[in-house]
Amino acid sequence: MDCPNEADVWASASTFSGSVNDYYPNGIIHSSYNDMYDKTKFSWNNAAQYLSSLTTSATGSYYKTNIPNDTDTAAQLETKYNNISNGIKAEYCWYMTRYRNALNLLIGTLTTPNTKQGDLLVYVKEVNARLNAMTELVSVIAEQAAARTNQYNSQINSLNNQLAQSRTLQDQTQFLQNSDSLLTTRKEMIRYTAEKNNHITNQISLWAALNILAIGTIFAIYRSM
Repeated sequence: MDCPNEADVWASASTFSGSVNDYYPNGIIHSSYNDMYDKTKFSWNNAAQYLSSLTTSATGSYYKTNIPNDTDTAAQLETKYNNISNGIKAEYCWYMTRYRNALNLLIGTLTTPNTKQGDLLVYVKEVNARLNAMTELVSVIAEQAAARTNQYNSQINSLNNQLAQSRTLQDQTQFLQNSDSLLTTRKEMIRYTAEKNNHITNQISLWAALNILAIGTIFAIYRSM
């Protein structure tokens, strides 16, 4: 994830005031992550469970207020996922700006010793862990989004079938209301007999078109997210 080159938070090691107790305001990473994220292995014990805990947490507002549900339309899902994405980018870059700044200051203390060297090292290690933790959370959120998109598959197929049936019924109604329906029926029977050999080919073409339509619809919904 690319972040803009923002101004340093601390101008020098001597002015460094970062603390491991500093968290992005209302972000998805807050103090409780310490109980669920293994900093020695750089992995969550259960990332999905942690995300679920944000629904009742006082923090993580941009995620909590945009959690998708089964009643959301495609447009609503697009809005929610955009809000989550923007929130994640802002939080990630907030940490990244401080991480780069503190890391550069720490490297500087290797040649110019400073009493803040120990504090810088502790801070850099902690923020590095948070950046890694966020990266894994983003992967879980993406997986959940993909799974929710897949739920539309059966709904789209059902809608396509309903539309096809509706079109068939409309055509039949119009046909039966025609005063020349009997004559038309005979003509259609003759035409059907003449085209019978092409029936299988036409049917295959029809189903191919319907499949393309279904895939296109799914792709449109996925892209809208």
